[in-house]
Amino acid sequence: MFRKLSKIIFAIFFLSVLFGTFLSSEGQSQEISVTNRKGWRCTEGIKANLSNFEKASGVKTNWIDLPPGEMTAKILAELEAKTGAFDVIQASVEFDIAAYYRYLRPLDDFIIKKWGSIKDFKATISPEAAKAIEWEGKIYYVPFHGNTQFLIYRKSLFENPEERTTFKKKFNYDLPIPPKTIKELTDVAIFFTRPEKNLWGLGIPLGGKYPQHFLEHVMLGAAIDIIDLKTGKPDFLKPPKYDTMTKISQFLHDLINKHKVIPAGAKTMGHVEMREMWKLGQLAMAFSWWGDHWDKLTSDEFVKAVGETGSAPLPQWPGGPAGRSGGRMSIWSLGIVKGTKNPEAAWKFIEWFISPENLQTEAKTSGAASHWIAIDKDSAAKGLLAKGLVEALPKSIPPRIGFIKEGPQIITAFIEEAQAMTAGTISPKVMVDNLGKRTGEILK
Repeated sequence: MFRKLSKIIFAIFFLSVLFGTFLSSEGQSQEISVTNRKGWRCTEGIKANLSNFEKASGVKTNWIDLPPGEMTAKILAELEAKTGAFDVIQASVEFDIAAYYRYLRPLDDFIIKKWGSIKDFKATISPEAAKAIEWEGKIYYVPFHGNTQFLIYRKSLFENPEERTTFKKKFNYDLPIPPKTIKELTDVAIFFTRPEKNLWGLGIPLGGKYPQHFLEHVMLGAAIDIIDLKTGKPDFLKPPKYDTMTKISQFLHDLINKHKVIPAGAKTMGHVEMREMWKLGQLAMAFSWWGDHWDKLTSDEFVKAVGETGSAPLPQWPGGPAGRSGGRMSIWSLGIVKGTKNPEAAWKFIEWFISPENLQTEAKTSGAASHWIAIDKDSAAKGLLAKGLVEALPKSIPPRIGFIKEGPQIITAFIEEAQAMTAGTISPKVMVDNLGKRTGEILK
């Protein structure tokens, strides 16, 4: 009797341990931590749907918001230390893709299982995004966000008969809707600049990183990559690219100081502050990341204040290749951390994140595209994306700086030199020379 009871107790104990271990294992496999850029309008709508994913998948998801200024350093520190703090990370082509991929798990197996082949997967996304997410022959990222800077203009001003007549008398050609060349852009900006009426021809955010964003956009459109990926050296040290880069820098300098078409307050502004100037009717045109604000710019509130907003790609620098007329592209993507205990759950999250429903939520709440060709076309047809973004994105390219590990250091140098030029402490030529010297030192 005692022996039989002992066997029963042992069996119960064995099963409880086995079952408990199974539950523990299942519990671990059903919980992940994912990073997100804090306060980003592009993902806030997706975040609001997170509970639906958790209920449908059974995957408990810790959504970790990281401040934009700290995000890269924080993620990289955790990856290097192998802390296991994150299972899925967000990465931008500007700062992170080159730095992170060696700490991530290749996604080829997941992709082939879902799309049939890597080739079929790549065919569904924009060509430049397909290039950016592949490293050393493996796919490490899946894109979810695509954007480029573009021009917006007030239709009511451009279509006004009196304005059109006056412009033609002054410049001897019709007021272009929208400007299609650098000369037209400059002429139109000069025409509409009327400080006495608190009206400025062109708004460009010039606080912090934004001068660098403008310059790099124009330079990429002019086939200046900053870094030649084949040689690993600066791309602009010798003519003719050196001369072109200097002229582009001079162009921004002249818009600020010679033509004075940009409001002085722009030197401390980002695009959110510039958007508020737009709402007040103080700008005829403006250039920035307007995809992130398209829902606001087309809202009843804004239309009532300034009328309808038109959009178009920024005119390309003369001589630039047609395939680069869209300028500088943004790509944000998702990757799975190497060594994660929860790869299947992490992939489930990525599949959910890039669903048409979520990517069109992103378009609706922020006006940003996704690099998923069919989804973006559908979003455009529904009026969720700006015409200027839809035209520019397929002909834009990611900054080449983001493809090398020294990229963040070079971007910081570029931002600092562009800030100094915008502030008037150095000339455009000195800015280009300084950037060339600093970039060379970083790459040694």
